[in-house]
Amino acid sequence: MRILIAEDDFASRKAILKFLSAYGECDVTVDGMEAIDAFMMALEEEDPKISVISKENIMWTLLIRRELS
Repeated sequence: MRILIAEDDFASRKAILKFLSAYGECDVTVDGMEAIDAFMMALEEEDPKISVISKENIMWTLLIRRELS
């Protein structure tokens, strides 16, 4: 699996990268425009399977899981 990490905070970016690198090849971007460019390049490749990860995605997932349990 390819993972695109979109995070502007350096410490958060490093922590997310350290955690997710065990699950796949990680590409790291520092802002939204860079993330869009990286995602578009992935779409042009032969196997564009990519997951986009940002701190906001993680926080929303945690909040939704807490509300549902």
